Amino acid sequence: MANTAQSGGELLTETVVARGASQSRRAESGGASALLRPDPGLVIWTWLIFFALLLFFRKFGLGPLISSMEERENLISSAVDDAKSAKKELAEINATRDNILADAKKEMESIIREGRRKSEETAQAILENAKKNAEKMINDARGEIERERRASLLKLKKDIVDLSLMAAAKVSEREIGGADNEKYVEKVITELSA
Repeated sequence: MANTAQSGGELLTETVVARGASQSRRAESGGASALLRPDPGLVIWTWLIFFALLLFFRKFGLGPLISSMEERENLISSAVDDAKSAKKELAEINATRDNILADAKKEMESIIREGRRKSEETAQAILENAKKNAEKMINDARGEIERERRASLLKLKKDIVDLSLMAAAKVSEREIGGADNEKYVEKVITELSA
């Protein structure tokens, strides 16, 4: 079989050499017109080799190339789809974040308003309590002053009566006894109080 392949290769080489020699003879005899005339054997061999190479590249070269290009196209398409879905998710996350921030801001403002209201109520309650305590202290002080004034007046009246009795006793030169003196003082005090 090797001999057959070798003889076929040698035959092809001999054919190409013979045709080349015949073309060069024609070119010498005919000039430029030999280049323009097609040689049917050469045309057939050219077409056969072209189609054989075309089939070979289609099966072994073009197939893997096309499959790798399709794989790359699918990869790019999936990456674009992933990017679109990521962009959509990001938009949803941003919208959710904006809603959460708006709700937090409203809640913060509500808490601040409530805190201010409670602090004003507490301040008002403290003021009212302080006023009540001050009024109570003033009233207690007034009551104490009034009691002290009455006690002082009573003591003053008693002292006046005692002085008057002493003066009267000296004038009349008679001294009234202790029990008589007390009865008389009580009578004078009740008369003066009324």
